[in-house]
Amino acid sequence: MKVAIIGAGAMAGALGIHFHRSGNSVAICATKFDEHILEAIRKDRKHPTLNHWIPDGVDIHDYRHWNRGFRRADIAVLAVPSVGVLSSVTVALEHLSKNAIWAVATKGWVAGSGRPMSEFIEEVSPGHPIVMMVGPSLASEIAAGTPTALVCASRDAAAAETVAGAISSETLRGFVTDDVAGVEVGAAVKNVLAIAIGMCDGLEEVKGRPMTNTKGALFSRGLLEMGRLAVALGGRQETVLGLSGAGDLYLTVAGGRNGRFGRLVGAGLDPIKAFEHMGTTVEGFDNTREAVLLAKRHGMRLPVVEMTHSVLFGGVDPEKAILDLVLSPMEPDPA
Repeated sequence: MKVAIIGAGAMAGALGIHFHRSGNSVAICATKFDEHILEAIRKDRKHPTLNHWIPDGVDIHDYRHWNRGFRRADIAVLAVPSVGVLSSVTVALEHLSKNAIWAVATKGWVAGSGRPMSEFIEEVSPGHPIVMMVGPSLASEIAAGTPTALVCASRDAAAAETVAGAISSETLRGFVTDDVAGVEVGAAVKNVLAIAIGMCDGLEEVKGRPMTNTKGALFSRGLLEMGRLAVALGGRQETVLGLSGAGDLYLTVAGGRNGRFGRLVGAGLDPIKAFEHMGTTVEGFDNTREAVLLAKRHGMRLPVVEMTHSVLFGGVDPEKAILDLVLSPMEPDPA
């Protein structure tokens, strides 16, 4: 398979390394925001944030030469922050072959609308099958070949099988599902829940006492909320118990950016300053707003998500917000 990857950040680089390792022909097509990364790679082929070498067999193209990277590509992998999806897809369509499949590693909803990423891409790119690639996948570990599994979700079964086959290797297994809605909810809401649980880690640091029980409560209640939202959007509740929900949530809490961001907020840093301090994309920041928007649209309560929103955008103290959540009256639905 010929695989063209949009983006040159950590995940794009990791996927480039992995798809090459899996026996595919790979081209990384950097955006105009990736110039500093390209400069570093061109020096010694080492990715500056991944700390891994990009194999010589992986072609690297800047945004002025995407036509070379996309020429006869079977799979176009979207690995840019959600805010860059529209511009990336629009430019890529100028070079994409008519039979190419979109494999989307970008997670979350379209900012300000609550629209699923797959629906948005389908609208601006009609005729191209869309496969969402989600699961426990830290970029550094993907690059290193650490064993894991991803789920490839699509309404086009053949396209999902194609992407799963291309990404599967001796260290990674690609599973297939048709529950696109469930997978997308899991991929986005896990970022919100990771921030909430990360805040407990931050509070542990400043208060000097463990909050293991609290984290377990937020984890389990959050999964229930994730399942309820998935069903409301047409997905299946059991999907969130799999790779794209519980699996990805565990990873994000243990070592992902959203968990680290939550830790900063819990330790007392203002959310905006914490966001700036991260110096990288924190998808859960916008995902929190979108999840609240979707919950209101469907007349639902998502208490853990709402608690996280109150801290990030309402100025509520993290410790107070978590305590208020734990002590709030139990609703008929325990989520």
